[in-house]
Amino acid sequence: MVALPESVSKTVAAIDAAIEADQEGRHGYRIPAGGAGNACDRKLWYDFRWATMPEVFDAQKLRIFETGKIYETRLLAYLRKSGQEVVEFDGVKDDGTPKQIGISFARGHGFGYLDAETFNIPEAPTVWHVAELKTHKAKSFAYLLSQGVRKSKPEHFAQFQLYMHKRGRSRAQYVAVNKDTDEIKTWRFDYDFEFCAQLEARCERIAFSDWAPPRISEKPINFPCGFCRHADKCHGTEWPEINCRTCLHADVRDEGVWHCVRHAVDLSREDQNRGCGSHLFLPDLVPGEQIDANEAGEWVDYILHDDGKRWRDEAGGKA
Repeated sequence: MVALPESVSKTVAAIDAAIEADQEGRHGYRIPAGGAGNACDRKLWYDFRWATMPEVFDAQKLRIFETGKIYETRLLAYLRKSGQEVVEFDGVKDDGTPKQIGISFARGHGFGYLDAETFNIPEAPTVWHVAELKTHKAKSFAYLLSQGVRKSKPEHFAQFQLYMHKRGRSRAQYVAVNKDTDEIKTWRFDYDFEFCAQLEARCERIAFSDWAPPRISEKPINFPCGFCRHADKCHGTEWPEINCRTCLHADVRDEGVWHCVRHAVDLSREDQNRGCGSHLFLPDLVPGEQIDANEAGEWVDYILHDDGKRWRDEAGGKA
């Protein structure tokens, strides 16, 4: 029988719609261990300050993420089959479900979950390792093999280094799989204290700064700016989101605490996302030059870059 002609499969459309409806688009609460090694300080600062709407992915991208999780489960099973002891969890949550092993850094404003910790590795059977498992396309896998983990995947390298740093481990095991061929490669790494100390200090500096760090490039067409979701704010005149993290009244404190100095209250995630009528933008987030301010009157004046006009940011002026 000849297949019925369809420009767009209704079944595929229904699958995609269902997958996309399940995603929860929200800002990351802390600097992720998996992103701490990103080369651009300014990108991390924009992420942390919730300057741009949370990313919303299409169904195909979400399926790719899910495939990565499926591969992770398979790889952990393979490690167990090889004779390694694999520990994924550290206690239980309040609801009784297993609690994944996690680490905190940057005075509570950074966080990451380990894939696992492993023991009885054939190359070093008496040493515990943090284990990081990653999937790669064929091109990425080839680059990984030719350049090594640290150069080809600096964010992965930073991630497992932070895990060793906070878990008191001296070794890491990096397991990579080529999704196109199912080829598996593994690497082992020593703990690098100096690298970790510098990385954590960098993340603290980014988290506790009210000012945007320097751009990684002054040309928006240069890599990686052309692929950054913050490019229109960093290099252009797009306005940031309105929430507590883009407000100059927000004070970043130890233990992961966000505090509003205007209302003298610690802020929950919901509070931060909601914001309030007293919002005033952090000056570095305004696409203009600050020229005047009045603390008692709760306003700040700018000359905007796009049209050269004077604009006043004032409490209650964004309702």
